[in-house]
Amino acid sequence: MLIFLSLSVLLAAGLAAAVGLGISNALPGRPTQSASCPTEPIASLQAAEVSVNVYNSTSTSGLAAKTAKQLKELGIKVLLIGNKPVPPVANRPQPQVVLSGSSVQLSSLATVQGFFPQAGVLLTASKSSAIDVYLIGTKPALAAGQQRVKLQCLRAAAD
Repeated sequence: MLIFLSLSVLLAAGLAAAVGLGISNALPGRPTQSASCPTEPIASLQAAEVSVNVYNSTSTSGLAAKTAKQLKELGIKVLLIGNKPVPPVANRPQPQVVLSGSSVQLSSLATVQGFFPQAGVLLTASKSSAIDVYLIGTKPALAAGQQRVKLQCLRAAAD
């Protein structure tokens, strides 16, 4: 019994230390504070070089499908369409669209943000090759793409 209790305390202390060191934020797909947002504009890719997942984070039926269709018409590859809550972000007010991807996907993020100029970017530790597009507002404004984009990064909310 004493051994079990000791192991439980050690395990709990290890988990607490991991959370305190920010290790929990390094899990795949979770927002991470360690990724820094570039301050210079990023060159965009050709739309056909970018893959996205489009998620409706509102109660408006069909919003992800409608937006995915528009993105396909622009030449972007859409892999998944569905409903999914947006990852928690600290920024207020939240943008109408949140783009999520890793720091190795900066050109893809810039390409998609070129079509959603008011979108916020959340850098994650995701290993996915696709950019996640979370629709928060009911009228996401699509625009003509841009060649160079300064990413508008968001801060991950504290757990």
